[in-house]
Amino acid sequence: MASIGLKQYKYRITATLWFITVFIASVIRVPQVPTYNIFAPDKLVHFTFYCLFTLLLLLAIREANPATSLTKRDFSLAIFLSFLAGFVIEIIQGSLLAYRSFDVLDLIANIIGIFVGAVIGRLLFTGD
Repeated sequence: MASIGLKQYKYRITATLWFITVFIASVIRVPQVPTYNIFAPDKLVHFTFYCLFTLLLLLAIREANPATSLTKRDFSLAIFLSFLAGFVIEIIQGSLLAYRSFDVLDLIANIIGIFVGAVIGRLLFTGD
């Protein structure tokens, strides 16, 4: 019976777990993180994390109100929440963690991933 209740929240739960995973990956100590290289492999990771996070947020928003299609407001909310999450994590890295630092290129990779996720979401979920 409990699994039936959880099933209706699958995307909200998945988006939350994804964010927790991204947060943990962002605050743990890692050896030799490349900095100031737009082509560093970690930029692809940032892009992928935030592209998927934006898609999961769109699915969660759609799941919360399945009778209606996604609106511009829904897309704006997903983009804002994804950006806010990435920005707050970068601030935490730059101010609270001695072994991590704020990286503008990480933020740029996040933003590109967020907007690619929103475009993919628009193609998948609105048919426009």
